[in-house]
Amino acid sequence: MGGQQAPPRPASPGAPGAPGRGRGVSGTVRSALVVTVVHHPADARIRHRQIQALLDAGWQVTYAAPYDDYGLVRPVGVRSLTTIALPRSSGRRRLGALRAARRLLRERAPGHDVVLLHDPELVLATVGLRLPPVVWDVHEDTAAALEVREWLPRPVRRTAAVGMRTMERWAERRMPLLLADHHYADRFRLAHPVVPNTTYVPHDPPPAAQPDREGRLRVVYLGSVTMERGAAEMVEVDRRLRRAGQGRIVLQIIGPAHGRAVQVLEEASRAGDLEWSGFVPNDEAVERLAGALAGLSLLHDEANFRPSMPTKVV
Repeated sequence: MGGQQAPPRPASPGAPGAPGRGRGVSGTVRSALVVTVVHHPADARIRHRQIQALLDAGWQVTYAAPYDDYGLVRPVGVRSLTTIALPRSSGRRRLGALRAARRLLRERAPGHDVVLLHDPELVLATVGLRLPPVVWDVHEDTAAALEVREWLPRPVRRTAAVGMRTMERWAERRMPLLLADHHYADRFRLAHPVVPNTTYVPHDPPPAAQPDREGRLRVVYLGSVTMERGAAEMVEVDRRLRRAGQGRIVLQIIGPAHGRAVQVLEEASRAGDLEWSGFVPNDEAVERLAGALAGLSLLHDEANFRPSMPTKVV
């Protein structure tokens, strides 16, 4: 929440420079197919940074994402942006989304100059297909994440993680990669461009610790919520804040929850222990941080988190 100066707009993933603002040497408008079956369609890295950078550079973008399964209506009327709904890949329900993504790639990718993939399973969906250049945007240490995924039986988590490492090495030999964190480079043999997750800080941010309309001070958390990201600890923090502040301090959680964290937050919210908004579009979510007393980042000591700088700390 500090007062650092707003950085220049970073080079966004998947927005290579091109002559004539998104035009190739022949003068035709360049186009990108951006695909996810895991992430929320309004994911900040994908929609608000990568795709927006492409649109700003004059590219045509086709964005395929799980709109329906997230309860969203596909946006229309956005200049140069076409959207397509795909099934969501979640927990053990992944095969249907993989098949749909493979069908999309086979039918739609050849009409684009580049394909940008955001999920590991999408890399597998490219096998045997004749496609334009494909880029995999590596969002996390997926192998480390698999070792704590609740939907995977414990006896197979290690095997799944080893399989993921093997897939990463296979992908590295077949397509360019973009990395979301400098520490991810240690997992690969070759050098790959790093486009860190970041956020924009206003040049003149509002002062912290501003009471809301009800006269309360707010402590905020912004991001996905899981048990490993501190769901239980957030509930306890809020209870202590309420006692210490005699009800004048409230914890506001902004973001979707996953796994057991859903029940934890639902129960705490019903009991009045905290305020949970669920998913909020990026621009609105960031605005809600203004004037907060403090922000929270309560990641557990897990291999997936250990080497990385949490975006919410930035």
